[in-house]
Amino acid sequence: MTRAILRISSSPAMEGEARDLVLRVWKAGQTSYQAALAVRVHFETLREPIPSLTIAQAYAANVIGRHQDALYAARQQEAQSA
Repeated sequence: MTRAILRISSSPAMEGEARDLVLRVWKAGQTSYQAALAVRVHFETLREPIPSLTIAQAYAANVIGRHQDALYAARQQEAQSA
C-alpha cells in the first residue's frame, strides 16, 4: 500500500524544508504533534501562510509514515537479497 503524498506548501523549497524539519524533530525523539508545531513556527518565522494545526499534524504524520514505509521496504529488500 502506498500512502498519498500530502503537500503543505505550493513552494517546492518550503515543502522540502518542512519535510526535513518534521524528520529532524521526529528523529530527535519528539512526537508528530511537536513536529507539527515546529512546522507552524517555521512558516511563521519565514512569514509564509501558516497551516492550521490540524493540517500540520496530518502533514507530519504523513511524512513520518512515508519515511517508516521506506525504511520497512528497504529492510524487506535487504532480507530478500540475503
